[in-house]
Amino acid sequence: MAWVMVHKGDRRDAIKWYDTEKGAKIGAAAANRNAGQRVYHILHEDDFHQRKATVKSLMTGQDVEIPLRDVGTCVDPSTERYWSQ
Repeated sequence: MAWVMVHKGDRRDAIKWYDTEKGAKIGAAAANRNAGQRVYHILHEDDFHQRKATVKSLMTGQDVEIPLRDVGTCVDPSTERYWSQ
């Protein structure tokens, strides 16, 4: 079982992985203190991997649901990189 500290921004990338919930809470508290506001929070790794985002395919124009961690990468059909292999 692992915990993930994530940024509350649009992509919510994983910042750091922790083995325990207590360690993740301490890490997020320190990161928020350094940032001067609450911009980091923790998620269980199962919740982190199951988050989805809806993007518009460049070729079909249809909405496609993909894992949030894949937005903007080479497996995102809304990017030119996906279609130019």
